[in-house]
Amino acid sequence: MPAGLWPESSSPTSAACSPAPTAQYIVTQATLNVITGERYKQISDEVIDLLRGDFGPLPGAVNPELMDRAMATKRGQQPVNDGGEVTIADLRRRFGATISDEELLLRAVMPAEQVDTMYAAKKNSATSTLQRLLAAVDDRPSTLVSVSDGTTKFSIQRGPSENAAQGATA
Repeated sequence: MPAGLWPESSSPTSAACSPAPTAQYIVTQATLNVITGERYKQISDEVIDLLRGDFGPLPGAVNPELMDRAMATKRGQQPVNDGGEVTIADLRRRFGATISDEELLLRAVMPAEQVDTMYAAKKNSATSTLQRLLAAVDDRPSTLVSVSDGTTKFSIQRGPSENAAQGATA
């Protein structure tokens, strides 16, 4: 670890005890220090969260100047997420009652843009296209149906084929 970074942001044992990937946060912060040419000119959100106690109490004291600089940022001024009770009902009210459990959990922990991108990709997948086309022919009584969604053409024959029917009567 870069000299001086651990003493300013608590003790190195916090990396082993914290539920957060503390070592990665510290290395990222050291990199930002080098890139900006000044210690703590830019502080990563994760380091601010760590310093605020979002991942639990730190095992040691933090340099007061670092703490002041971190808490003066926009992120530092946001309320601490204390991990209070969030129920499925709360999430359903926030994200919608009709989405699947999978989508609900994704939206609870990921940025909306990422979830939207994932679902857009899934919607355009070959499996989804085939499911939509099969649904389109599901109620048709015809033995031979051909449908297209503009990009994919799908044909299906329903019922016994003529060859199967001839074999059954022979």
